[in-house]
Amino acid sequence: MLPFAEDNGLLLIFLLALGLAVVTLMLRGQRYMKRRRREEAADAANPAGGVHASPAAHPQNAPPELGQWEVQMHETARDLMGRLDSKMSALEALIAEADRAVGRLEAALSKTTEPPQPLDRQDEPPPASAAQAEPPDRGKVYMLADYGYDAAEIARRLGAPLGEIELILRLRGEGAERSGRSS
Repeated sequence: MLPFAEDNGLLLIFLLALGLAVVTLMLRGQRYMKRRRREEAADAANPAGGVHASPAAHPQNAPPELGQWEVQMHETARDLMGRLDSKMSALEALIAEADRAVGRLEAALSKTTEPPQPLDRQDEPPPASAAQAEPPDRGKVYMLADYGYDAAEIARRLGAPLGEIELILRLRGEGAERSGRSS
């Protein structure tokens, strides 16, 4: 008959929750109505047309220093919000630039012949066959150096002797000095 006939416990809990919500809403409504009646009675009894005599209710009755203080607080809050907004926009720009740099770094690393190895494998010597192969590509050495790898890490990644990598980097530095002097 009823869809909940099989599970009377669930139906009972649902009905209790519904009843509790109805009772709560009714109590709030009564409190609201009582408050409204009190305010209307106070407004009707006050000959000033609803203006309360309480000094806290009227800022015009406050000392002038309080008004000045309030203006200063609003100006300070506005200044702080401006500073925060500018810092947030600068931070967003830095994050975007970092994302672009990460993309460039990942693209450069994907172009190397050997996939990047974890840094915890630094003690392993380079493969013997790679050490006896042809000299490392200068472009790859320069690229890894530009991304901040030191000569030992570049040698390990490319499987080249450390002396060759240091020589290539030293020659690059001398070439940059010469071009800087000629211009």
